[in-house]
Amino acid sequence: MAGRNNHDGFRVFRPVYRARDGEQRSAPRWHVSFRDHNDVWRRVVGPTDHSAALAYGHKLATLVSLRAAGQPIGADLAKWLDGLADKPRMKLVEWGVVDASVSLATQSLVEHVEAWCGALKANRCSEKHISGQRRQVERLIAACGFTRFVDINIGQVREYLGGIDGAVTRNHHARSIKSFAKWMADVGRASSAPLAGLRMVRTADDRKYERRALSADELRRLIAHTATNGKPWCGATGEERAVVYVLAASTGLRRGEIDSLTAASFNLDGNAPTVTVEARASKRRRRDVLPLSADAAARLRAWLIRKLPGAPAFSLPRRTARMIGDDLSAAREAWIGAADDPETRAERVKSGFLRRVDDRGRVADFHSLRVSFITGLARSGVHPRVAQTLARHSSIDLTMNVYSEVGADQQRAGVEALPPLRLADGA
Repeated sequence: MAGRNNHDGFRVFRPVYRARDGEQRSAPRWHVSFRDHNDVWRRVVGPTDHSAALAYGHKLATLVSLRAAGQPIGADLAKWLDGLADKPRMKLVEWGVVDASVSLATQSLVEHVEAWCGALKANRCSEKHISGQRRQVERLIAACGFTRFVDINIGQVREYLGGIDGAVTRNHHARSIKSFAKWMADVGRASSAPLAGLRMVRTADDRKYERRALSADELRRLIAHTATNGKPWCGATGEERAVVYVLAASTGLRRGEIDSLTAASFNLDGNAPTVTVEARASKRRRRDVLPLSADAAARLRAWLIRKLPGAPAFSLPRRTARMIGDDLSAAREAWIGAADDPETRAERVKSGFLRRVDDRGRVADFHSLRVSFITGLARSGVHPRVAQTLARHSSIDLTMNVYSEVGADQQRAGVEALPPLRLADGA
């Protein structure tokens, strides 16, 4: 054996073999022979560089000493193991030098993603959420050419995210891959989360569109026209859509939360009617019991009287943004057509009343009903802490800065409400 180097617990050498021409030659790679925790000599093929082979041997000797002492391996050593080729890593697992959990690193990323999605499902995440997360992570993995978890590096991920148009979309992809990487480290499938330093980008000025709040008068006309004149839309009657609009604008419930409700979700008896959203459907994964106004309770009572307790309360179509847009357009046309004279009709045509997109480019879609609910609370003088609780927001900033529209009239009224600062005559 050529170039033998003996060290404490291991030997580094290059085997000598006889070639076909009869000459003796040294193997191109250094081999590392080491004594394991059971005092058995093992051998692995190392790198071609002598210094790298020595470092390889020292790491193996450290692994053996930690295994013999029953101590866990450190982060640096675990990262080195993650980067080993499959064959030597599996040999170390087979010999018991490292724990069997290290073999998880040999699985393909596709297998890890599948297990991660199973964990999301066990955590009661919705199918829509899971499919979206899976799609974003799998696209990133394929685009970057990652096959094993050790291949993931923050530089390539940043480069991929930089090619995505729109900060909101980039952040969705970034959160998905960070969540996956963190889960890998949390459950012991990886030694570390390589994307912990990945940061989100600011999105305040990069929204695809800004939602607008509907005024109380717009909501009343939308609901009244849809209930009495609304034609069936993808199986949903005008009456059903009107009741849904009342519920969303009175509680701030999201479309997915409304989809989860059954007739039994409502308690409409007594003086304190409520609706309950189970934790599996709530965005914050908590069971929420929300109060209902007397008007909303009366409308819901009339609708649900024909429903069995376990039956879905509503059957909403998928494209609710288009649904409410069509209903807004129909209500606007009826409002314009009801004008008594041409001059009034011309003024209504120019008005932004019941428009889906206003002059500032703000859009009214189904989620605008939630915006309208929270904005209505602010305009009615509801205490911000109460508004935050009803909106079920984790931050008061989200309630007041994102969802609450305060117009110039409200600002003027607020200023005029301040006490005068001039001294009274003779004071």
